[in-house]
Amino acid sequence: MQQPRLPSRNHTQFDMRKLAYFLLIFLILNKCPLPSIATANNLNKLRGMDQKHQIENRQHKMLSPFSSSRRLMHPLSCPDDTVLFQFHLITDKYGTDDTSISLFNENGAALFYMKVGQVKNNADYTWDKCLPKDMCYVFTIKDEHGDGICCDEGAGSYALLYDGVVIASGGDFGSMATHLIGCESWSPSAMPSLSLYPSLSPTLSLDSTSPTMSSFEPTLSLYPSLSPTLSSNPTMSLRPSSSPTSIEQRLEKERKEREKEREALTANRTES
Repeated sequence: MQQPRLPSRNHTQFDMRKLAYFLLIFLILNKCPLPSIATANNLNKLRGMDQKHQIENRQHKMLSPFSSSRRLMHPLSCPDDTVLFQFHLITDKYGTDDTSISLFNENGAALFYMKVGQVKNNADYTWDKCLPKDMCYVFTIKDEHGDGICCDEGAGSYALLYDGVVIASGGDFGSMATHLIGCESWSPSAMPSLSLYPSLSPTLSLDSTSPTMSSFEPTLSLYPSLSPTLSSNPTMSLRPSSSPTSIEQRLEKERKEREKEREALTANRTES
């Protein structure tokens, strides 16, 4: 019986070299990147993708839950007489059907308005604008369904920043949330007063041509005032007041009649 042939020493050395070669290639491929030809177009695409990811990451950080004492970097440079206002919004899965946002100044002019149907579902929005410092603004966000923009129907939220400081944020606001912006430095005397409710009591005004109340006692006053007197409680006049001359004549006539009656009574007593 023929014995099996053993491998030669040269063949064993060749197998060891082959194994070492493949092991070296494996180590090189795992530690060193493969060389590539980077053209100008490829570099521009890579830079654009990098900038896009940086912008998206920065927006997500800004839209994360805020702390009221936290200050953010200003992406926009505003003049000295203006203040940077920033609005950030993440809608829930019913944003198109429910959400509307508005920003009005104290004169009633709309600076920003997105009605129902203008925002998308599960979308991010950012709005930056330089606003005049000497004005007051009203921001309103509404949800038609009345459950806000977070929690049950998604992870929606909003945040308002004025001069780099968060002044309002959240998402669980029910049907509506309203915030006054920049009103700390606003003086009510600097603009016409606005009233949300009508006056409960009507304002009384007196016509200066109407006759004044005449007195039943002639000893109070014989000469009326030259300027009309205003009273908070208007009174009715039964008859217009007489002129000073007619009053004096009437009093003199009454005095003479009483003297004649007195003389007549005296004469009758004397005769009797």
